[in-house]
Amino acid sequence: MMRLVLALLLVPLPALASGVSLQYDVLYGPLQVMALQTTARIGAAGYETSSQIRTVGLAAMLFPWSAGATTVGARGDGGLTPISHRASGEYRGSERSVALDYQADGAVRAVIAPPPEADDREAVPEAETQATIDPLTATLTAVQSGCRGTLRVFDGRRRYDLSLADQGESDLPAASPAYRGRAQHCQAQVTPHAGFWHTTEQHDERPARLDVWIAAPTPDVMRVPVYMQLSGARGTLGFRLSAASALP
Repeated sequence: MMRLVLALLLVPLPALASGVSLQYDVLYGPLQVMALQTTARIGAAGYETSSQIRTVGLAAMLFPWSAGATTVGARGDGGLTPISHRASGEYRGSERSVALDYQADGAVRAVIAPPPEADDREAVPEAETQATIDPLTATLTAVQSGCRGTLRVFDGRRRYDLSLADQGESDLPAASPAYRGRAQHCQAQVTPHAGFWHTTEQHDERPARLDVWIAAPTPDVMRVPVYMQLSGARGTLGFRLSAASALP
């Protein structure tokens, strides 16, 4: 489930050309188990986003894990189009990486380590990766589209769809240090297509549901996820916004 967290929640967030920086506390029940920081800049012709996530406290002692991702892309009348996506992570000394480059014809060139055959998973067929976007661009698109439509996502290892549904405005399920009030509730359902592990006691990548509450935390920051909740086979993780600031 932790690797699917990386795929779904290393997210960019909407901003003006000046950009935004956000920090989240990640909770499992009452305990903080991870910390997430993300930044984004969106201009008239392009965008760039980056995120870092790591385990903290007791979770870091038992499961030392960190991961980061960066996407650079173009912005046009058709929306956001990724040009390159890079992700890397480390778990107990084992390193993992993904490099995705997007071609003008919709093809995606992927270099991943370890390769699928060494990672207990089947490779995603090349035809399935055609006309897909990376997880960071997918989240940006979901927020900017008003939480509508279905997004074809390929993160380098897994190919899945995110089906978006606007649930209207509601209160946050838990208090956020950086925001109080009501927010737009966006729900994203994960439909797997290829590249997922077969479920075992150690490997569990069964589809998850992501609920996101979107609002403007301060007058100088655009609408962003102020609270997120990832529900999976092993429980629920809550992501509460702890700090938000506009970038110069």
